[in-house]
Amino acid sequence: MPNESDAYHKETERTPAAAIAAALHDGKKHLLLAASGSVASIKLPLIISALANNPNLSIRIILTKSAARFLAGQSPEQPTVASLSLLPKVDSVH
Repeated sequence: MPNESDAYHKETERTPAAAIAAALHDGKKHLLLAASGSVASIKLPLIISALANNPNLSIRIILTKSAARFLAGQSPEQPTVASLSLLPKVDSVH
């Protein structure tokens, strides 16, 4: 017979795919932003801030290796990968 402990372990062992599948019915609009190079990656904070006023929005970001290299905070206009995950409405950065 299942108990609370079993339910807890199933929840904590949820795969990323299961988490995304569960999010499909959370009442939010889901947006996937992908960046593949320097200009695209540097502009992500501006794009996200322009979208942040939309209610019930969930943003996920995907970066190529090239884009991630530009997000090391080398200059003030270049954000870091960590700073992207702190922006409003951003649920994950991959």
